[in-house]
Amino acid sequence: LTTMKGHDITDHVLTCFGGAGPQFCCSIAQSLGISKIKIHRLSGVLSAYGISVADVVCEKQEPCACSLVPENYENLIERLGRLQIEAKN
Repeated sequence: LTTMKGHDITDHVLTCFGGAGPQFCCSIAQSLGISKIKIHRLSGVLSAYGISVADVVCEKQEPCACSLVPENYENLIERLGRLQIEAKN
């Protein structure tokens, strides 16, 4: 997306974060042609903090091969209702 907008990413600094970010940052920067990397000394701690303050959520999904057209709305609403009940339990 950045290069599609005409930005030269080789002039940017790649900032990595998270527990495993620094492990992959060098190879990602190399593949993008970026020569500068910033690794925060507490990147792993910041990742752990982020997960500790994140909302607890439950996501449910199921495959569906029908088209999103008015004829299928009733069926889709029923399926969504079942998924919502499963998620609340």
